[in-house]
Amino acid sequence: MIVSRKLIVESPQYDLSFESVQENRDATKRLYISGRYLMLNKKNLNGRIYEENEMLPAIKVFTENEINANRAGGELNHSEKPDMDLERLAHKIVSLTRESGDPNFFIGKSMVLSSPSGRILSTLVEDNMSFGMSSKCLGVLQESSDGNIVKSPIIVGIDAVFQPSVNTAYVRGILENREYIIGDDGRVAEAYAALDKKLSKYPSKHSDEIRAYIVENLQKFLAKI
Repeated sequence: MIVSRKLIVESPQYDLSFESVQENRDATKRLYISGRYLMLNKKNLNGRIYEENEMLPAIKVFTENEINANRAGGELNHSEKPDMDLERLAHKIVSLTRESGDPNFFIGKSMVLSSPSGRILSTLVEDNMSFGMSSKCLGVLQESSDGNIVKSPIIVGIDAVFQPSVNTAYVRGILENREYIIGDDGRVAEAYAALDKKLSKYPSKHSDEIRAYIVENLQKFLAKI
């Protein structure tokens, strides 16, 4: 089944703690960040609600397929891409567990990478700059009287960001100008934009040529997802 989802970013969680760890005297010290990474069931600052019954399966998939495989992480600030940009990666998520005191939150722990973005993040911590962790996921928004319910979520990552509301693109916390298609295998392709552009005009008025043109572009579209 193919589902159309929007790329969603959230206001950050700021209550973070930092720990410098050296496994042995010969090992390099590594900086770890931990704190609330995800919130369930409550309406957030962007007016959205991530219901438990929708998010728990997504968290399970993210944990099994990404965290446990050393593939989960976050960028330095949000990008508009629906997947992780290796050149922007700043930290690796090593765990994501439900908070015992308040089960509406999931506590994450990350190791800051030695990548260029990770070194910037380390400097921010050393210089006592304030930043937060902000989730980025793909999902379907369903309007309700209580707020926008996020359906069929797929967690992309947890990015280290400043307050997104300073950027008008993030005031509503969702990149409305992007829509994506997710296949069953998890691959992502930008939806509609390229196809719409191709189908907005036809190279011929003959029905057979139009049909062939549509089929060709649909096949190219489907090959990407």
